[in-house]
Amino acid sequence: MKPEQLARQNIDAQLLAAGWIVQDYKGMDMSAGRGIALREVPLTTLAGRLARLDHTLDPVQRQQVTAVSEGRTISQMSATLLRAIDPDAIAERAAGKPGAAPQEVAPEKFEEAKQQLVLEACAPFDKPALRDILATLKQQNEQTIDTVTADVVTDQGFDPAAKKKAATLLASFHDYIEQHKAEITALQILYSRPYRKRLTEPMLKELEKKLREYHAAWTEDRLWDAFAVTAPGKVKGRSQAGRFADLVSLVRFALEKQPVLKPFAESVNERFNEWLMDKAKQSGRAVPALTFENNTVWQKESFDHIVRTPASMEKFRQYICNHGGAQSGSGDPPLIPCLEPTAKQRRDATATFPASVAAGSAPINHFDVEAPTAFLSGDLPHWRQEGTTYFVTFRLADSLPQERLLQWRVERDEWMQGHPEPHNDAARREYDELFPQRLQQWLDAGAGSCALSRPDVKRMVEKTLRHFDGQRYRIHEFVVAPNHVHALVSPTGKHTLSEILHSWKSFTAHEVLKLVKSGSGATPLNQGNKQSRDGSATFFTPDQLAWLNLIRDHIATSLSIEPEDLELAPFNQRGGLGKAHQLFGEHLPKLLDELNQVLAA
Repeated sequence: MKPEQLARQNIDAQLLAAGWIVQDYKGMDMSAGRGIALREVPLTTLAGRLARLDHTLDPVQRQQVTAVSEGRTISQMSATLLRAIDPDAIAERAAGKPGAAPQEVAPEKFEEAKQQLVLEACAPFDKPALRDILATLKQQNEQTIDTVTADVVTDQGFDPAAKKKAATLLASFHDYIEQHKAEITALQILYSRPYRKRLTEPMLKELEKKLREYHAAWTEDRLWDAFAVTAPGKVKGRSQAGRFADLVSLVRFALEKQPVLKPFAESVNERFNEWLMDKAKQSGRAVPALTFENNTVWQKESFDHIVRTPASMEKFRQYICNHGGAQSGSGDPPLIPCLEPTAKQRRDATATFPASVAAGSAPINHFDVEAPTAFLSGDLPHWRQEGTTYFVTFRLADSLPQERLLQWRVERDEWMQGHPEPHNDAARREYDELFPQRLQQWLDAGAGSCALSRPDVKRMVEKTLRHFDGQRYRIHEFVVAPNHVHALVSPTGKHTLSEILHSWKSFTAHEVLKLVKSGSGATPLNQGNKQSRDGSATFFTPDQLAWLNLIRDHIATSLSIEPEDLELAPFNQRGGLGKAHQLFGEHLPKLLDELNQVLAA
């Protein structure tokens, strides 16, 4: 028996004595037990597994590998393994010259060179630290997909065993945080708000690294899912999984420092909108002031939804009511009882209802699946059916920052690619929450000039909507909010919805600009960039607001912002730090510090 064969026998005996099951690679049975050792695993198999693992890693995980492999990447180690069994590479090593062919080399020299290459290729894996990190990363990223077994629905809801497992995972997570709160800087900061020290990205990355080293399942995605199982009523969905900064929300929710688990970016956005409103109040204005650029009043695109069922009709009606529909300026009653609006709703919106409609003379026409339907394309797709009622939204041109709207469209397109039609009920609910509802929340935040909050402008828009009611269309209900308009409308005769919307927007845009330029009304659209008593800007120009939105988004992903960050993308594409100084002047450092304090974790 050769020494190599004897050594393999001894190794097999030690593995068996330790409780392992030893199998040949070609006849392996992975279901035979928990610990399985395979003989003679081909290097091609190891190289292939490394390559598959490398495709699942993020940049941080790849850095963890190079830190314990003397700078080698997984792809480099995989390539070295394949080179060790490449006949041409072996021949080149044996002959000592490039381009040597295997047939030119003596068999014993060829075998000797092969053993050298194999030993060199396998040498990095002799280090326990590298083997441990590869095993850990494989466990973190491994996903098994069964493409054979058909799914059978046996029950709905969370499985009791899954709830128990999730609860156990979260209990250990909470215990770890409690035990290490004095050792990890990020935990010290997250235990208090407002913070005595600013939380930085390196601090949070250190916490993330320690969590994963302690428990491979403590990733942001798995912890979020576990909270969704154990406390579904307190957990909001994530628009994009894997967001690093969401670890802040997870820790604070685990510590009961916040009542609802929601994406960190959403919390930042809410605090940003509150900050804008506070700034506006300091200046005596209801909202930040903007001008209409290039005399463009209305956004070109309008959103309309065909009323398909009585249930959707009630949904649209109730939405109008929640915007202040019960507070009719004309004294006409609404079609349905409305929830009592908040003081903010009373202040920010006015809804009116034609008396003839309230009396029931204008029927609601729902979508008829049997009737001819047109599908129009353009800036937005629209369904059209003669005589049907539509829920329409049109908004001021400055009501949504273009950067945010672009982000919304990109995310919507990505979602559609990942969720091909037909959509089930769960997918439709997810889409509604992520896109239509989120867009409406942004509108409701009151960005832009909010010219429709001016009494004279509001009256003019209301009068325009009523003007051809009963002739070209039946308007059932509408609400004029500070920066957008909702209406339930049924075109009549040969008049189309596109024609009606064009008429509304064209006439009101002309009249709004006349009112602006004449300076009539109690509240001018733009009084310039005023300063409060402490010297800080209290409302902002369009360029300033665009930069503030970028700063908000940076804080949402990186936790804070420093002046030097303004030289990086996307700020450098807009002029960098110099442009920021031009826009905000000497108040820039104070502004950044204030946003860090207000918007931080």
